Amino acid sequence: MPYNHLLERVEQKTDLPVIPLYKTFKAEKRNLFYRSDTHWNPQGLDTWVNEADKVLTSNLN
Repeated sequence: MPYNHLLERVEQKTDLPVIPLYKTFKAEKRNLFYRSDTHWNPQGLDTWVNEADKVLTSNLN
């Protein structure tokens, strides 16, 4: 199925702080989603954890 750009749209339209993932996920060569739905698979979750860790760690310094 074609991607609905939901993550990209949410990141662009919110006034809340976000951990930007769209570009990271788009650049990733591995499949980060389950084939049967739009949820992250274990690789997608690991990618999110790594990106969240970068943001949270940088805010502590």
